Amino acid sequence: MAATLTDFLFPSLSIRHTFPAKSSLSSSKPCRILITTSSSSRRRSILRCSIAKDISPSSTKIHQSSDGDGDGSILDCVVVGAGISGLCIAQALATKHAEIARNVIVTETRDRVGGNIITFEKDGFLWEEGPNSFQPSDPMLTTVVDCGLKDDLVFGDPNAPRFVLWNGKLRPVPSKPMDLPFFDLMSFSGKLRAGFGAFGLRPPPPGHEESVEEFVRRNLGSEVFERLIEPFCSGVYAGDPAKLSMKAAFGRVWNLEQNGGSIIGGAIKAFQDRKKNPKPSRDPRLPTPKGQTICSFKKGLSMLPEALSKRLGGKVKLSWKLLSVKKLDRGYTLTYETPEGLISVQTKSIILTVPSHVASSLLRPLSMHFQSSITLQLQQSPFLIQRKQFGRNA
Repeated sequence: MAATLTDFLFPSLSIRHTFPAKSSLSSSKPCRILITTSSSSRRRSILRCSIAKDISPSSTKIHQSSDGDGDGSILDCVVVGAGISGLCIAQALATKHAEIARNVIVTETRDRVGGNIITFEKDGFLWEEGPNSFQPSDPMLTTVVDCGLKDDLVFGDPNAPRFVLWNGKLRPVPSKPMDLPFFDLMSFSGKLRAGFGAFGLRPPPPGHEESVEEFVRRNLGSEVFERLIEPFCSGVYAGDPAKLSMKAAFGRVWNLEQNGGSIIGGAIKAFQDRKKNPKPSRDPRLPTPKGQTICSFKKGLSMLPEALSKRLGGKVKLSWKLLSVKKLDRGYTLTYETPEGLISVQTKSIILTVPSHVASSLLRPLSMHFQSSITLQLQQSPFLIQRKQFGRNA
């Protein structure tokens, strides 16, 4: 570190404090520097800053892998981010693709796993600060069973009514086909428009990728979108259906039109294909949900990332802040700030499961074009979670 702090590029400030070349100040502890402005008032101010350590080979440790064969200093893959996506990817690599990705680690800036999955328990109440349930698809249930959480699953009541507030009244959402003619959330003309569109009497697909709003309005009409799909998108994706990709968000429904010419045509074709090519037998370990439902765990969703982290063991590195990514001839070098100091990791591949703005800053040195694409094209929607408590008899 330099002998003084006059290298700061503040032409209007005169730094009046110096430090010895071998300062004992820690990089994690802020210091206070007396400064004087160059204005006529000559007011004294306090500048709060931190003394950063130099990132140099002499101060950086090399991470050594201990769970693989061959050169232990080079990993097969580094998964950046220990949210549910990163943990599931690492779990899949470790169990299903160990022959090509034996040495894998997962790094996380925070001191806990789970990402946006945050469960709290206090005064007899259990609540979620992020997502509060998931759909019990077979891949998800397989992950749950593999983690030993089968007995902790809690399924929602598939017969519980769902409502949409429309024109000042809570109106039930149809839960089965026989409800369609009688529910009052849509008008008679809106139901006719949806029926004709589902059978293919609607405008043809455009020549570009459709948003959820464009697809639903074109196929099923405006009432279906405004009174059913838009509230659903807001609750599930916390996003704008005018910006959500239909193919990405509701791929199964999108494929129905692609394969069958219409939603109903695609459903008939899918049914015929299933009869000709039956699915392989289901894993007998998996529980069978009753009807269309959602589920969670007895102690909240955080049980899943914590169980995944426990299975991965020492592969999960907490409080590892990724500072830089450098491209090598074969692979990458990642530099981390960790509780043990700066650590350098060499890996053949990287998987980023981080927010787009974080990925953008990390990838900037590698590709300005890719960094700009992430910044401009990927958006994240803010949302607010409001909690209310009720007695059991409410």
